[in-house]
This record gives sequence, C-alpha cells and structure tokens, in this order.
Amino acid sequence: ESIQLTAKIEEEQRGVYFRRDTAANLSDSPVTIRSFRSKFVLPDGDYEVYSQYNLWQKESVGGWQPLVTGVFSKVESLRTAAGAVPVIAIRNRQNRRGIVFHLLPEYSWIMSVQRCDLRGGKSQIEISMGPYAKNFALTLNSGESLELSKIIYYEFENERDLDGHKLHGYMNRTAPRSCMPVIYNTWLSTFDRFTYDSLLEQANLASQIGAEYFVVDAGWFGEEGNRWGTVGDWKENFEGAFAGRMKEFSDKVRDLGMKFGLWFEIERASPSSESVKSRPDFYFMRDGWYFVNFANPEAVEYILDLLEDRIRRYSIEFIKFDFNADVFDDPDSEAFIRYYKGYVQFIRRLKKRHPDLYLCNCASGGMRMQLANGFLFDSFWLSDNQCAYEGIRIYKDTLLRMPFQWIEKWAVIRSLQDFSPVYGGGSAEKILTTHDAIWDRLGSVRRSWLKGFLTASPLGISCDLTKLSPDTLDFLKEHIQNFKKDRDFYIRAECRILSDTKALTAFEYSLSDKGELKILAFVKEATQQYAVLYPSVDSGKTYLINGEKVEGKDLDRYGIKIDTNECWKCERVDLHAL
Repeated sequence: ESIQLTAKIEEEQRGVYFRRDTAANLSDSPVTIRSFRSKFVLPDGDYEVYSQYNLWQKESVGGWQPLVTGVFSKVESLRTAAGAVPVIAIRNRQNRRGIVFHLLPEYSWIMSVQRCDLRGGKSQIEISMGPYAKNFALTLNSGESLELSKIIYYEFENERDLDGHKLHGYMNRTAPRSCMPVIYNTWLSTFDRFTYDSLLEQANLASQIGAEYFVVDAGWFGEEGNRWGTVGDWKENFEGAFAGRMKEFSDKVRDLGMKFGLWFEIERASPSSESVKSRPDFYFMRDGWYFVNFANPEAVEYILDLLEDRIRRYSIEFIKFDFNADVFDDPDSEAFIRYYKGYVQFIRRLKKRHPDLYLCNCASGGMRMQLANGFLFDSFWLSDNQCAYEGIRIYKDTLLRMPFQWIEKWAVIRSLQDFSPVYGGGSAEKILTTHDAIWDRLGSVRRSWLKGFLTASPLGISCDLTKLSPDTLDFLKEHIQNFKKDRDFYIRAECRILSDTKALTAFEYSLSDKGELKILAFVKEATQQYAVLYPSVDSGKTYLINGEKVEGKDLDRYGIKIDTNECWKCERVDLHAL
C-alpha cells in the first residue's frame, strides 16, 4: 500500500531489450527499503552460467560454470567493477539457447542466478540484480522514488562472444563516439618522475608521429617530498616536476599541434590536505583517507569549482580520472546510491561546461570499466598491464560486455637495436614490450602483432619515445597515419570473435549492412599451415578480397584461408562489397 513498483521493458532494435524498475513511496510518511532487485524467470532446465572476475592486471577473466543451486557476482566497493563485472549470461546446455544480462550499475550491486523450489518437485530459474550493501536501508520520503539501474539483455547463439556485436550496435546507436583519438600518456614512460625538459623531448616526438593529445599523468602535483600528503588540493608542484612551468608546457604542447591533458584522482584526499582541513564536511573517511561526499551538493560544487580553476589555468582539454582506493561501506548504508547520483551529476555538469573536454575513466586500470560509465566518459584505460599479448586477452574478453570504441589500447615498447645472434647470421632490431604493469617482465613483439593490437580502439602511446629507434618511430608514424584513415569505419563498426583458441584469436569488424569487413587474426601457435575463418557476410553481395571478386554465398560455404604457418603474428584481411 505504501510502495508502488513499476517495471518498464522496451525492445530497441535487433532483439536488444532494456528494462528499468522503479519504487515510488505513495504514502505520507517515510518508508525504508531494505531490498529491491529486478527479477527474470526461466523454466527449469540444464543450465550453465558465465561471469567475469576483474582485478588489477587480471581484468575481464571470464568462465562458465554449471548451475547446480546458484551462482552470483557482486561488488561491494565504490568502484563498480572491482572484483567482478556486472554481466551474467545463462545458457541451456540441452538446446544451446542463451541470454546475456548487462546491468549498468550506479551503486554497489549484486547479480544472481538461482534454482528455486516451487514445491511438489518443481523448480524454476530466477535471475535477479540490483543494489547491494550490508545492512542496506534506503529511506524514501513521501512522494520520492528510486529508479534502479538500466538492464540490457538479449539472446545469443555464439558462446565465444555472447553475440557482443548486438551490444556494440546498440551502444553505437545510443551512445556513439565522436572520435577515437591518438593519445600520448606519460605514465608508463616515466611513472611519476619527470621534468619540464624530459617531457618536452617526449612532446616533440609525440607530435612528429601524429599524437593528438599529450597527457601528463601522476607526478605533476603536490609538494616535493610530500606529494601524497597534498592529494585533494591538486596544486602544481613548484619545486619538482615542472617546477612551476606547467602552463608554459601546456602552451608548448598546443604549439606542437596537440591538446594538453592532465591526471586527477579527484575523489580522494589526504587527511593533511588543505581541502580536508578547510571543508571536512565535504568528505567522509575510510581507512585513513578522505573521500569526496558526492551525495552532498555543496561538495559537488566545491570540486567543480576546483577543477574549473585548473582547466582554465592550464587550458586542459583531456582529463584522466583515476581512482586507486576501495571503499566498501557506504556511510549511509545505501549502496552508494545517493553518492553516485551526485557523481553522475558532477560529470554531466563538467561536460556541460566543457563539451569538448575528453574524459578517460581509470581506476587502478579497469575497476570502473562498465557500461554505465560509458555514457559519462569518452573511453576507458583498459588495464595497467599493457602487454601486447595479455592485452589481446583482456581486450577480447572485455568485448563481451563493452564496445571496442570505448577501450584504449597502448603501445608500451622500447627498441633493442643490433640484437644478435640472429638465425642465419647478422643482427636485427627487436621491439620490446612490457609483460606487466611496471616493466618488471619484458618480451619482444613483432610489428604485425603490435599493429593489430593498436587497431580499432583509441590508440595510446605510453613509453619513452627517445628510446625508440628512428625505424620504430617511422613504423609508429605510418601506423598512426593509417589508423586515422580507417577510424571512421571503426567508430561505426561492430565486432565478432571468429576464433578463440590456444592457437588463434580472430576478430571481425564490420558495418551493420556488412558492406565492409576487416578481419584481424592473431596467430599464437603455428600448429597448421592455414586456418579457415567464416566471416559474417551478406550472401547476396559480391566482395573484393585482395583484388579478387568472391561471392558472399561462397564465403559462407568455404570461408577465408588465414596463413598460420608462423606464430606470434597478426594477419589482416579486408573485404569490400561491390
């Protein structure tokens, strides 16, 4: 009698549905809600469930498990993809039919699949999702309502990628990207140690190879010797780093034809910061750190004004928002619902003030990499592990829950010249790539693999460009030029995973009308002379492949041969409908 519940379900296109549930307090008195979740019901059967684990350097690790009694994923952290991601797929093993559910959470959340007893030997499958917190208690005042986060769901046939192309197409229609830029970021070049002169060297080379943004990561702020004690103030370091010349540097970046960007961890503050001392009521404390209380409108205004000053002072056109702390308990026991409402308004108001400001989402890598944030941010820092090999794995599995246009991929490399011995004699240059987040493990990477890795997404470079040979710099420059020619296609495209085995991972990028396709095949083990892939073409069209005309119906029947005689390389095939 006090609460009215509403479930609104709509079909968008191509079998993609979305749902919003609302609870409204119709009474004259406050009502406290202690549990509120959306539920879907399936008939009993032999099911298995897919979910993903997500932590630092181990982003998007997915797997299937049989549904015996129940399976759940949950995140109690303020970082909504820390430990798990809000996607669950369920598949009937007897008829191979499946449905994937994407929750777009703006709170700490839980998703569960459970076999529920209906008595009399009967049961059904219940899929539920919604806010989660220990001792959850959200009070709605008279006339107030709570709208749960959006749920996107659809049937899938391809268990390799859960028909992720449906999600990509939906997002391209509802939250299209206007650009996929080429970005230089200082982090994996020098971490937080640099000077004006050292970064000017990087800026000159970044401009020469075609970078469009130059982003200075952590290290620019604070007091020398007490940087982390001033987190929250976000004031320039006048003793180290740029030594008070950051505005001069940002002007130099623009003179070089690039836009200037800066890193912030805007939500966190040190107890000794001026911000906390002067405005303690704008923060709450957890584990020795203070966090902006975005549920407080005055705190939102304070942070907006602080950022506004820095944006105007340094002519900032790119912000990388990082968040390197976990907060597991909402001080109000509301699963951070009101916090996130304020945070969303903060980002939207920032973008309204600066509509051309590019925003990158990072949280110790991908700990906030989920669909709801894609409506707020332009792209995501995929992982701190930018190994060109592990990066393909992380990218591939993230495609199951996110469009590739949102996922940054980074060149973190260094040249090794005059390497010998070389089979057959002589010496050669190798390109080294990090195999982790801190350059502790290294390996070489072939150019074709690196080129394939740096395709179809915002293209990042985060390495010491002075340590690259002229030949490798020319290679990057040429690839960036080709990337810019192709990116209009990739901005509009969808992706299918054609192969995902120990030996071969292959992606197909195509427009919705299947008039143009690009296939990238990453050969990991040379166990055969060639592999046959079957692209998703229009059987009624004729395609041009390497100068040869091929009927779509023949591609459906015979597929395309990919040379797999050599390992650790990437093969590319382009198809154009005539």
